[in-house]
Amino acid sequence: AHTARGLAGNVGAENVAAAAARLEAAIKQGCPGAALADEVEQLEAALQHVLDAIDAVLVQMLPGDIAVSETAPLD
Repeated sequence: AHTARGLAGNVGAENVAAAAARLEAAIKQGCPGAALADEVEQLEAALQHVLDAIDAVLVQMLPGDIAVSETAPLD
């Protein structure tokens, strides 16, 4: 979570950085597994949102004859 927070911050993915920071804090606080699972799900959702945005930009930028592959789900 710490590395994900730093990397996300470096590239401006603020929602990913915030979700990673919450997960990191939950781990440090010794939260129970269910709480950690919720934080992981929120991080995954934030990451998927960024990946979807990247895909959308690539579709607009690439010539029509170059296909953009589907992003594999994070689960």
